Amino acid sequence: MRPMEAGIVGLPNVGKSTLFNALTLSKAAASENYPFCTIEPNEGIVSVPDERLGRITQYIVPQKIIPASLKLVDIAGIVKGASEGEGLGNKFLSHIRQVDAILQVVRCFEDEDVIHVSGNVDPISDIETIEIELMLADIETLQNAELKAAKTARSGDKDAKQLVTVIEKCLKHLESETPLRSLELSEPESKAIRSYGLLTAKPILYIANVAEDDLEGTSPLVAIVKQHAEAVNAGFAIVCAKIEAEIAEFLSTELKLTLSEEKTLITHSSEKVRFIGYDICVRRNQEVKGHRMKNGTWRKSRTLHMKVALSVPHTEKIEKFMFAKKVIRQKENGEFQPIHRAGLLNLADYEIVEQYNAEARGLCNYYNLACDYHTLDYFCYLMEYSCLKTIANKHKTSIRKIIRQYKDGKTWSVPYETKTGTKRVRPVKIADCKRGEASDIIYQRKKFSWKTTIRQRLNARVCELCGCKEADLYEVHVIRNLNELGNSDWETVMKKKRRKTLVVCSKCHERIHRH
Repeated sequence: MRPMEAGIVGLPNVGKSTLFNALTLSKAAASENYPFCTIEPNEGIVSVPDERLGRITQYIVPQKIIPASLKLVDIAGIVKGASEGEGLGNKFLSHIRQVDAILQVVRCFEDEDVIHVSGNVDPISDIETIEIELMLADIETLQNAELKAAKTARSGDKDAKQLVTVIEKCLKHLESETPLRSLELSEPESKAIRSYGLLTAKPILYIANVAEDDLEGTSPLVAIVKQHAEAVNAGFAIVCAKIEAEIAEFLSTELKLTLSEEKTLITHSSEKVRFIGYDICVRRNQEVKGHRMKNGTWRKSRTLHMKVALSVPHTEKIEKFMFAKKVIRQKENGEFQPIHRAGLLNLADYEIVEQYNAEARGLCNYYNLACDYHTLDYFCYLMEYSCLKTIANKHKTSIRKIIRQYKDGKTWSVPYETKTGTKRVRPVKIADCKRGEASDIIYQRKKFSWKTTIRQRLNARVCELCGCKEADLYEVHVIRNLNELGNSDWETVMKKKRRKTLVVCSKCHERIHRH
């Protein structure tokens, strides 16, 4: 499957090649301060980030994630009269006839050091110049096609007659100085002229190339381009191609970094970018707040405006983690529901709580720098109730009864015995991590196979029923199903341990079989 293709067009010296270099993270296109520095077309393929891929991997785990790709074609600048041979002419338009969309770069900055071919910066005039040249190129293509189709139509070919009709319809529309993208064609009509690669029939995106001191795109020149794009139902974007290209060049030449198309993204600062697990962006907050100065006076300011913010990537990291650990499931209405974890049912109650705490602490402590850190409170809630459901499922009871059994003041905690006495472990709250009271403690537990566990229990030489340590022989009592157990002492022990095996001394084993 071929990647989607887009052709970059515009007047000379508007930043086409600079934008191409920034998007492709290369220096393939010459970007000098003189017209027609690009002669041969430049081509490059870039990856297109898509947040939906992360959501899909929550349910389907692929071997590799391959994002969609976009092929960019950068051609020489087009000037007024290119169809008549001015500049380098319009011969390079043939390189973008088969692309899927047009990206028209429009200069929206004043700079005496950067030459403008017409002498002054006028975005609407630049747009009209490119549009007219593209329409003239399409007229030339259609006129040549009409001559061939007319010859075939005279022989009685129905398809050729239909093609001639569609071509005449398109030519009439173009002669009214209106691009073909605004002409309504039926599906058969569109299919008939699709092979000609008509440039004005392709969707267009206007890219306002702004100055370094106008990254927000607030200048009147940008407003004119945006208004025009809305009027003609076209796309619109703001970039500072110079800064993006300089960043790409600095990373590769100065820092000697190898830039990965999948992991490197240069975008507008208001868009979130993933870095070391955080989402990073520059805040745009026009809210005015007042605060008292040291001298006692009040001062109003936009305290969060233009500040770099780190935020928690909930969809890509937190939700993905909980789905992977089988902590939650998603209901039909989109809500998350905590569920029990079958893999922890054989652990003691306090070990289950410790496992959840270790996982919750790790993520909460890692995202301690995030400005929206408080949003992890919902994550801690889901973890706590998944923990409760796991313990409740283990004991075949309800969450309410578990909380009542382990109630400890306003919360709940599970007791466990140590050499120094009884201690309790409670679920971690987000406030504990914020205050630094929950350190990253990782509980190391060795996992044994079934045979190794039985062997170790026999080697311990302790009867798990009467506690005898001096018996001559220790044996293993095995049952088929825990549900078949009654209420005798040995059956009660096995139910509490949730094991189908019991290591006992020979006397206890004989007593078990007598019953």
